[in-house]
Amino acid sequence: MLKIVVVDDEEIICDLICALIDWEKYQMQLLGCVYDGEEAFEVICDKRPDVVITDIRMPGMDGLEMIKKAREEKIEAQFLILSGYKDFSYAQEAIRLGAAAYLLKPIEEEELLNTLLKIQEKNEIAMEQSKEKQALNQQLVDSRHRLWHQFLTDFLEGRETAKYGLKEVTEEEINRVFGPKFCGGLYRAAVLRWDNPYGSITEEESRYLTGKCIDFFCTCLPESMVWYAAETKECQLVLLNGTEEETGQEVWTAFHKMQAYASALNEGVVTAGLSRTAQVPAMVPALAKEAEKACSMRILKGCGKILEYDAAAFSPCKVEELLSMKKAKELQERLELMDWEQMKDAARELYENIPGEADPDVYYQLHLRILTEVLQGLSYLGAEVADMRGLIERMCRELRCCSSIAQIIRKTNGQIQEILLSCKEQSVLKENRLANIAKEYIRKNYNKDIRLADVAEQVYLSPTYFSAIFKRETGMNFNEYLTEYRIEMAKEFLKNLEYKVTEVGEQVGYEDSKYFSKIFRKMVGISPRDYRKLYMRDKI
Repeated sequence: MLKIVVVDDEEIICDLICALIDWEKYQMQLLGCVYDGEEAFEVICDKRPDVVITDIRMPGMDGLEMIKKAREEKIEAQFLILSGYKDFSYAQEAIRLGAAAYLLKPIEEEELLNTLLKIQEKNEIAMEQSKEKQALNQQLVDSRHRLWHQFLTDFLEGRETAKYGLKEVTEEEINRVFGPKFCGGLYRAAVLRWDNPYGSITEEESRYLTGKCIDFFCTCLPESMVWYAAETKECQLVLLNGTEEETGQEVWTAFHKMQAYASALNEGVVTAGLSRTAQVPAMVPALAKEAEKACSMRILKGCGKILEYDAAAFSPCKVEELLSMKKAKELQERLELMDWEQMKDAARELYENIPGEADPDVYYQLHLRILTEVLQGLSYLGAEVADMRGLIERMCRELRCCSSIAQIIRKTNGQIQEILLSCKEQSVLKENRLANIAKEYIRKNYNKDIRLADVAEQVYLSPTYFSAIFKRETGMNFNEYLTEYRIEMAKEFLKNLEYKVTEVGEQVGYEDSKYFSKIFRKMVGISPRDYRKLYMRDKI
């Protein structure tokens, strides 16, 4: 709505102008009438109208002087001059001062209205253009802001940064491309992590609560200090840039304030891992790794404190030494038995063999190897594990939420149990099929010298794993089942008088007739000869 002030030392002229136009109809607002230049100037400064309809000659301050002073005060109102003088010099001066129009008295309604409507249209166009310009400027600011944070993430994660137009990663180049970002001095990284040492916490919960603490932590830093919160796949961190005191003592002070905030936020604690300091931004990715490593030390040194990076604090240890070929084979053998308790014990033993001051990454690498061995072993055994890669990535992220070695062991065991349970139904169906194949093999070959290893080979399993499956499915071990089947077949042969009693043993896989008689008597309660006599008597 166009806001208008009328200025004229003749009250009757003001009243006439006010009555000429239906202001509301044309979406215009008459703010009032003023009768001298000095008072009008005060009203204009106070109410900031869009249009001032003013006479030229007035006591105290004439219209032209009022326009001049308004322009000096950066007032952007449109001035519409009314005058009873046709003097060209007045019109020329008014135009020089930026007047929108110069109208002669007596003013006609149509002329005044058309002039105001033109001003109104120009104002609307100008306002729309101003909004578009502001929107574009904001988009530019937002785009540059997003670009900076994308660069920071790529930079921290060690990805290629040449696409951002940097000739080299220096403070001057970064400030040239992204605007003023760094202020010289020292650089340092702080990785923060929310933990619940008293229970479990999901990765999403940890990241949310860590983010809240980072926001508060940054408000506690000195105003003179430069900081940027960033997030990578592995961690959430704050990049610090300032003086030695700001990146040192001030960080500790801010952390202690944040601890008080965190204690009221939820059940849990916050740990901060601090890197060393560096003098150039090119070292920032290495500082982020140091801070992450320092934060991971909480599984050894406890959480809820500041842990500073110390390269000398780690004892050398390789996962290959912990999970040797022999250990991996033992793990597979326990997996073949699908025995959860034995798997749990195996995982715990592996973790307990890690030296006390080993690099915390060893725990995560060992966890990855254990999961890989389990999943590959299940795949070898015929179990179908959907999205194996995605499953491993999720479980590795979950382990990062553990705040102690005990939690890591519990989490690993829980994950193994989850995997085994997900494969249990498949395993039951598969075991039933494998047992049936083995039974069929026995039916066709019971009269030969067959052994457990022979049958296991037929179903592509190790003898140990096959033996366990067979017993679960039949309720007896392989030799017991084979013996029982042979004796049942021997009974059928004894009913057939074509075979001598001494020949029956050979027909069912026993070359030694005395040993056959011994086994038969043990299983049936009578000798083979007596069994035939009993059968013949019953038949008569």
